[in-house]
Amino acid sequence: MKKVLRLIVLFGAPLLVGTINLGHPVVSAYPNVYHALLHQGGWWLVLHFLNLAAFPLLGLAVYLLTEDWRGPAATVSKGAIAAFIPLYAAFDAMVGLGTGTLVQSAHTLPPEQLAVVEPIIQAYWASSTANILATFGSAAWGISLLAAAVAITPPGRWLAVTALAVVGFALVGWGVASGSSGTLLWWGAVALVALAVLGLNRGRPVATLLALAAMLFGTTHVIPYGPLGAACFLAAALWLQLSQQPAADPKARDVTPAGAAS
Repeated sequence: MKKVLRLIVLFGAPLLVGTINLGHPVVSAYPNVYHALLHQGGWWLVLHFLNLAAFPLLGLAVYLLTEDWRGPAATVSKGAIAAFIPLYAAFDAMVGLGTGTLVQSAHTLPPEQLAVVEPIIQAYWASSTANILATFGSAAWGISLLAAAVAITPPGRWLAVTALAVVGFALVGWGVASGSSGTLLWWGAVALVALAVLGLNRGRPVATLLALAAMLFGTTHVIPYGPLGAACFLAAALWLQLSQQPAADPKARDVTPAGAAS
């Protein structure tokens, strides 16, 4: 891939995802998904058509960031992001475009028919298939970005950051499964993991930004988590591009990263 095109994807994808999902409706604020989407007009469908392209591009951006990295953690990151792309795209198409189309089709029905159709739309929205796609897609994102955080960490601190990555992955699972991501306890735990990763990387922010991208976007792409997670990934990519900091594995580059010997 030519350098200019690479930079467009690397920086443009997280910027696109973060920007368009600032306008993502919060469905949980309504009694059911039909009433949540009824007054969104065509924006819900437009948003998810855009996301259908933006999410795979975001996955490609992660791959481009780590494509020259070597080592077990980098390999895990690349494998997980390859799984994220089809899983999350399928989830977005099913829940976003599918539900939006059903709501648009149902709102013209007479009340007696709508009373029958509305629970069906809700069941489709909350189906086990949708939940499985969302869970595995979020898990793949979380694993990929947390593994990337381990890969960029200087040798000698990998084990500690790997342990923190496990905690970070558990926080993604907690947020996805229980909807507790908005609690003060959840935010506090995320902050503690991020600060610990920052300390182990001697104040170099890239690993911390990647871990934050994993925990925030992995929990949900809805505001504020998705845009914040995309912003963290964008900041990590910018920092690496400006500093040309290589992965911490000495085999990944011809030079040993700063701090790798300490």
